[in-house]
Amino acid sequence: MLFSIFALVGSLIVGSSPGSLLEACCGLVLARLSVGWLLFAAVGIAGIFVLARLTRSLWRLRGAAQSVRGLKRVSEKVLVEGHTCRVFEDDRHLAFCAGLIQPAIYLSRAAVNDLPPATLRVAVVHEEQHRLNRDPLRKAITRTLAQSFFFFPALGPVGQKYLALAEIRADRAAAAAARAGQSDVADALLAFPAGESASSMSENSSDRIDDLSGNVHSWAPARSTVFTTLVALTALLSAPVIAVELITSVPVGFEALGLHVCLLILTLTPMVLAALAFLSRPSFQLR
Repeated sequence: MLFSIFALVGSLIVGSSPGSLLEACCGLVLARLSVGWLLFAAVGIAGIFVLARLTRSLWRLRGAAQSVRGLKRVSEKVLVEGHTCRVFEDDRHLAFCAGLIQPAIYLSRAAVNDLPPATLRVAVVHEEQHRLNRDPLRKAITRTLAQSFFFFPALGPVGQKYLALAEIRADRAAAAAARAGQSDVADALLAFPAGESASSMSENSSDRIDDLSGNVHSWAPARSTVFTTLVALTALLSAPVIAVELITSVPVGFEALGLHVCLLILTLTPMVLAALAFLSRPSFQLR
């Protein structure tokens, strides 16, 4: 609307449209516009969004790493239940494993002083399993992928279940290593505030409670989520190659099948999986 008003007023004043140069440029762009260029632009825009969200996720990880380094400076190394932990001053019951490259166990002073020895032992062994498995790095990668590749909706719920499985495995390892029963692990789970994001003992509580109760159940992402993800994967894999071949006028035909085996595999495999996902949903047990 602003451009039309500008062109109309300019034509009344100078006798010709002052936007003629812009109109010529627009006409040149429209003349060169094609399906290949549209596909190429769509892939480029998607790539820009991925890079932007990836940069934001990495920036947040950098901030979290700085917070961990600051906490490391104000904490002291203490041997708790046979494991080296870093104890910091806090009135809340907190226990977590942090650090991407060199993970360490962090405990609040209140947790060390207030919790019973059996509960504290389970919590420490639980976090020790996270440290040995480098779960902070795994969690960071999982969440970064889910946030960056937002057009793959299955990454979010699958990533959450992956994190829940990591917590369940740490619970089981803690129960075995600390020679604790299910009640001791449940006490350790309840000893930490459910609303504190800094306490990994409270993450994915519902799945962990089900596992402690012996209710091992199957889980599967929604059928529409799997189907949408596979369709998006098909488009992402095939669009760049098709766009380049349309722009350069290189035909994709069966006579050159040997040269396009990779393209066919990348394109057809997600399409076949999408068709199968539409008929049945894959599921797995949290074991």
